[in-house]
Amino acid sequence: MNLGDLWIGDLLRIKSSGKIGKFEGTNEEGKARVKIGEAILIATASDLEIVSEKELASNLNKHRDAFEERTKRDKSIFAPNYYSEERSIDLHIETLNPSLHSNRPERIFDFQMKAFESFLRKSIKAKKQSIRVIHGKGTGVLKAEIESILKYHPSVLNTFPIHDGGGLEILFNYANP
Repeated sequence: MNLGDLWIGDLLRIKSSGKIGKFEGTNEEGKARVKIGEAILIATASDLEIVSEKELASNLNKHRDAFEERTKRDKSIFAPNYYSEERSIDLHIETLNPSLHSNRPERIFDFQMKAFESFLRKSIKAKKQSIRVIHGKGTGVLKAEIESILKYHPSVLNTFPIHDGGGLEILFNYANP
């Protein structure tokens, strides 16, 4: 593989470990810098292979199908409550804190974002493979803010819309140093 042919952000697999990450350029020794989770790993060109979009989509679809099967077996996983099985969070204010229901939209939004950020941090710290965030449909402001945070988050591998656009499934990719 010629590292000069790669673009920043290309998905690569480090053959020796099987880990998948994003190409971040080369170091001063001409080796590839691969970002996996929050870590940057150094690899030689011969230890790398490109992960095709088709392969990634296939792996993500398998993961999503397994996740859907688990939710069919146990509907209580997504019962409306603040943290459900610690795999999902419902950000509807009626679920998070009903006493704020009549507050100004800005106050509600701030509360929802703090709850989301806290849940995201705890999920990453616990090395969850995936989580679900129910943001609702509403005006789209909450959804847009959540997506902007996730778009460049180093631990986020991919996201999928769920509940007809009222939520997201978030897949993580961690480095195991």
